[in-house]
Amino acid sequence: MLLGSNTFGLKYDLKKDFAGTILRLKAAGFTAVEICVTGDRQIEEMLERIPEERRAAYLDSPFRFAFFPMSEAGERIREIRGLGLAVVDMHLSLPGEPDAENMAELTQATIAFLKENGLFGCVVSGMKNLEGMKALAPYLEQMAAELKKAGFVLMYHNHDIECVPEEGTTAFDYLMEHCPSLSAEPDAGWMVMGGSDPVAFIRRYKDRIPCLHLKDFAKENNGADAGEARFTAIGEGILPLAEVMEAAKELKLIDNGLVIDQDASTGDFIEDLKKGKENVERVVREQTAS
Repeated sequence: MLLGSNTFGLKYDLKKDFAGTILRLKAAGFTAVEICVTGDRQIEEMLERIPEERRAAYLDSPFRFAFFPMSEAGERIREIRGLGLAVVDMHLSLPGEPDAENMAELTQATIAFLKENGLFGCVVSGMKNLEGMKALAPYLEQMAAELKKAGFVLMYHNHDIECVPEEGTTAFDYLMEHCPSLSAEPDAGWMVMGGSDPVAFIRRYKDRIPCLHLKDFAKENNGADAGEARFTAIGEGILPLAEVMEAAKELKLIDNGLVIDQDASTGDFIEDLKKGKENVERVVREQTAS
């Protein structure tokens, strides 16, 4: 089974040993990495907001390995591919306050980066409620249309906030309905946490979902105050894994478009990823046999 991992949760391991972590992923049976990237201008703006005496500490922190600046990410992609794992798309951070100017600049930089590194497309996340999404949607539609014209795909990755029912809809559904050029990379775990049904969403937008994220939360103590302990291996928590994988059969996922996006672990992170991968494979085997 082609199954990837997102780099956000791997940040601690990647900081300790980048190449060794990629090789451990490969040994665990993973076939791809979805790398997280941010625009160089965004890194500069973020550093400006950090007190000067703390900037060096940030640049040496594990979070420096959560999102790589574009000026560095290409080399990281080549390193990952050289170690035997695919990189087919990237998770791109948006400006803190999107506007016409910074979104146009980011769009052109993204198109150039996708071309240079041979990627299928990219995924963004705004973490907005319905009101915030109404303001963000026009910028995302414009970006999606520009990427589509250039031969790439823009996807949206949800968190829980986009999946909270509001005014008879959700921010995620609003986005999909008002951005016809946009595709989705739904995170099934965050959908559950937001109060939405990932299975219904998958079936509703199946023709616009080239990638799918799997995330799971502990059955108990999974509130935000639980911090990193709220996350657990796929299939060990509240995610209806069997139902999600059954619905996923209707999707035309790209190669390596199924991604485990576990954010944290209280134990060995890659062992958790491996356990989640085994649970996914077990469910698929059982469904194939039935």
